[in-house]
Amino acid sequence: MDKLLTSNWFVKIISFLLALMLYTIVAMPDASTSGGDGLLNPEGDSYPISDMKLEVLYDEEEVVVSELPETVDVIVEGRTDGVMISRMTNKEVYVDLRNLTPGQHLVTVKHRDFPENVDVTIDPARVSVTIEEKKSNTYQAGINLLKAEELPEGYQAENPVVTPETVTVTGGSSKLEQVAFVRGYVDVSNAKEAINARVTLNVYDGNMDEIQGLTIEPAIVDVEVPISNPSKKVPVEVEQEGELPEGLSISSITVEPKEVAVFGPLESLEKLEVLNGASIDLSEITEDTTVELDVPVPDGMTKVEPQKVKVKIALSDEG
Repeated sequence: MDKLLTSNWFVKIISFLLALMLYTIVAMPDASTSGGDGLLNPEGDSYPISDMKLEVLYDEEEVVVSELPETVDVIVEGRTDGVMISRMTNKEVYVDLRNLTPGQHLVTVKHRDFPENVDVTIDPARVSVTIEEKKSNTYQAGINLLKAEELPEGYQAENPVVTPETVTVTGGSSKLEQVAFVRGYVDVSNAKEAINARVTLNVYDGNMDEIQGLTIEPAIVDVEVPISNPSKKVPVEVEQEGELPEGLSISSITVEPKEVAVFGPLESLEKLEVLNGASIDLSEITEDTTVELDVPVPDGMTKVEPQKVKVKIALSDEG
């Protein structure tokens, strides 16, 4: 049995029988088309093809075309055997624009690879097309940052770095004249470090409406968005509480380091001149000493570095 299934002759016979069955199913009309007698109607069958792709023949290196429909409707009529063959074979409807000059044209839709014994009706039979000389312009690749308001407090996005900085846009002259921007978008929400992304670019007019039918080279660019946490170095001012024991006085107070880095929104940092809040209780000091103090984070700021400072206090006897 296995030898029979793998025999070339067996496969050919099965293929023939399947083809014959398909022909019988397609070729035999029902009662409504054969007058109820079930006989083959050799002269009157039809086969509608909706939305058949319209092929376009033109010089893609030199011109661009627009306003053509993407599909057309086709009706195939004739002998049943011819109509059946047209169902099973590759075929094409097309317009040939290769010998036409730039401008607007009304052209006939043609067909090929249909059986010779059928009639082919195409709707629409003629289509309008605009042919334009292909041109190219160079534009800056712009990047817009999305959701910058959702960055963590104190963080801000810097100017994006785009590679390459410029791209070439190619298409018909009428559409190139509309180009105002080439843009891509990067979401920076919740970012605490630099963002690196590959971004797809699109072409827009002056109203920021996307323009279709143009090509961008390259269409994808590399983008780095630096994320910074602004800071400012300010001196630490140590507040004194209480009084030294009787007979002692302060000879000197030294803070190390003298300045700390405060991180926060840039507009708040610009107003900050000195960091207050670190305090020392003099009533507990009886000799030269070094005290480590926590540095408070000012309201509206995110952090300070370092978080502690050392305060060296030198005493002297009151004369």
